[in-house]
Amino acid sequence: MRPTSLSDVVSFPIWGLAAGQFNNVPSPRIADLGLFASNNVFISEGRVQVRPSLVEYVPTDSSLPCTHAAHMITQGGDTFLIRTSLDPGTSKVSVLAYDGDQWETIASDLLGAEDIPPESCMLKGEWLLCPGNDKVYQWTGSGPMIPLESLQPDPDLKPPDSPAHIASNMSRVFLANGIDPYTGDRIPWRVWWCSKSDTTTWDHGGRKPEAKNASFQDLMHDNTEVTALHYLDGTEILAFKPRSVYVGEFNSGVNLYLFLPVSLEIGCIASKTVKSWNGLCVFLGPNNVYAKPVGGKPQAIGDAIRPRLAELLNSEFAHRSSAVIDPVLGVYWLFVPQNEEATCGKIFACSLRDKFAWTEGEISSSRIRITDATTFYPSSSEVEVLVSSRDGKIYSMAGESPMRDGGDSFSASFWSRTFDWVELLAKQGAETVSLQKISVQGPRGSASGIVRTGPTVASVECAETQEFGDFDMSQAWEQSFRGGKTQAYRFAQVGAYWPPGIKDPMPVDGITVWGIPRGDARE
Repeated sequence: MRPTSLSDVVSFPIWGLAAGQFNNVPSPRIADLGLFASNNVFISEGRVQVRPSLVEYVPTDSSLPCTHAAHMITQGGDTFLIRTSLDPGTSKVSVLAYDGDQWETIASDLLGAEDIPPESCMLKGEWLLCPGNDKVYQWTGSGPMIPLESLQPDPDLKPPDSPAHIASNMSRVFLANGIDPYTGDRIPWRVWWCSKSDTTTWDHGGRKPEAKNASFQDLMHDNTEVTALHYLDGTEILAFKPRSVYVGEFNSGVNLYLFLPVSLEIGCIASKTVKSWNGLCVFLGPNNVYAKPVGGKPQAIGDAIRPRLAELLNSEFAHRSSAVIDPVLGVYWLFVPQNEEATCGKIFACSLRDKFAWTEGEISSSRIRITDATTFYPSSSEVEVLVSSRDGKIYSMAGESPMRDGGDSFSASFWSRTFDWVELLAKQGAETVSLQKISVQGPRGSASGIVRTGPTVASVECAETQEFGDFDMSQAWEQSFRGGKTQAYRFAQVGAYWPPGIKDPMPVDGITVWGIPRGDARE
């Protein structure tokens, strides 16, 4: 029997491509289940899946940039979706609340700044907002918002003015990077906390008895500003600087909280990227993505995509990056400005369940640029992953409108590692292979197999994509990919492609390639 007859066909199953994308090693050295490249896909439950579409969640009837979206529950249990809009010409901020039926303006003409995005938190039915360049405002679910300081007659006990960051734990609100009312100077490294269960009472060093257990601490090991505050998993209150992370530990002394560093090398550069899930705090640092577990130190989780992130991220506007975690799937969605863009249209996704498997993508609509992201709970049994956009709208990361961002469709794809047939076919004594068939496996829907080949690794990585049908091997080779004649190359990558407009994109479990071994790479 001839050594290249159809009877010698060998199958190469590649199952469980769930290790994610690796840009930090040469493509032949990527783990067997890793990817060389990806576009608009994510890893979930051991499968490669097309990312969710961006579908307008509820009309906002506004073209002003939507800079913040938040979930609010009143003391009586009423749920609101709250958004802020920034007028770039005047830097004025408006705040609107949605009760499930209509939007109501609850504040206007607040002072904001494009590079100090609004932040908010809740404590015992109060929703508290830092607009960016203004006082702290409070809303309890009815009427207009009011300045928090208006509820405190004693000037020594008022909250700091114009704080950049806010967070709350189970009993207190924390503010950072604000203006000291005594001096009128911004103290970028200071963290304040209010008296227990009393958001109106603060301390600035006067030590009045009325201040109770309100206090502050200056994180002054360097002169950089606090860049974020975050409450992790009901346990730790965290303060971030560009190159450090502090944990606020409860102290029974005068100050009640003592912020101690857990890292003086790793920090956060974008407050809106700080998110937590299942005891893990994930955030964007100066040169990587990191995760800090409860009680532990931050560790890099983005090594696999770090070269790609460094290549694409616009460092001048990296502080505008934002993120959200899908609490059901355990996927961290990171939105960053890329290349010359000042706004966020590039997507990186990390599956926290799948050993930090990374992929990437890009928003197809140039109108949609992410300014903030959050989870919203319309009811006790529902969860929505929402992003706010520069076009004034709020979008849901949903699957109801497959492969569309707003009105613009997108495609998706991924490439495997580069396979060396000499390694794969060593037992057959062959050096190359004539590819006969590629088949994509998944539970439902449609996806196309793709392949690219070449005599060198570099030629494969830049080769044109060749699309295969799921055809029978007994058919003529005219369905092959090089002018109708068999090609025997040493290196190849395989993958899957979803063209724009597919209504039911198939989650990919694996890919199987069939080929006939050949003996000489010079054939």
